[in-house]
Order: sequence, then structure tokens, then C-alpha cells
Amino acid sequence: MDYVLNFILRAYADTPTPTPGGSSGALKTHSSFGDPVSNLPQYVGQILTWLVPVAIFIAVYGIIISGFDYMRSGGNPEIVKAAKERIFGILGGVALLLLIGFIYRILI
Repeated sequence: MDYVLNFILRAYADTPTPTPGGSSGALKTHSSFGDPVSNLPQYVGQILTWLVPVAIFIAVYGIIISGFDYMRSGGNPEIVKAAKERIFGILGGVALLLLIGFIYRILI
């Protein structure tokens, strides 16, 4: 995945744009991204900035739905077990995402 991202960013960075007023007709390389490898922490930070609130919203929705399933189970052990597994799976995913964000803040 890192190779693909790096390839795409380098392809964009190497897009030539004409130099205004250039008499030689040479093309100048223009990049608004800069060096993709050195800006990788910024990209990860931007992704985490958007990902965490979206993931928490989805997690709250999933916990509410699983809670309704738990309440509507009528004592059926299979439905209760499935609802509990979903709730713990969601909480584990949110904990993992928050841990990734915490590690990112420490390293960067």
C-alpha cells in the first residue's frame, strides 16, 4: 500500500507545468505536495483527523443496534451471544483506532 501511495504522489509531483514567460520553452516541475515521503506524517495525520470521528460515529451506531438486538433477544442465548460479540468487537476496534492515534502522536 505504501508503494502505491508513493507512486501516485510521485506521479502527481512530476507533472510538468509550463514556465510562464520562459523563452527556452522548458517545462518546470510543479508540486503542491512537496516530497511525498517527507510529507507522509502529514497525510497520516489528516487521515486520522477524519477517520476517528467517523469511526466513533459508526461505533456508537453499531453499539446501539447491538443493544437493541440484546434487548429483543427474549433470552435466546444465540442472539445474546452474537450481540455481545458485536459490542466487544466494536469496542476493540475503537480501542485499536485510538491506540493508533496515540502512537502516531508519540512518534510525530
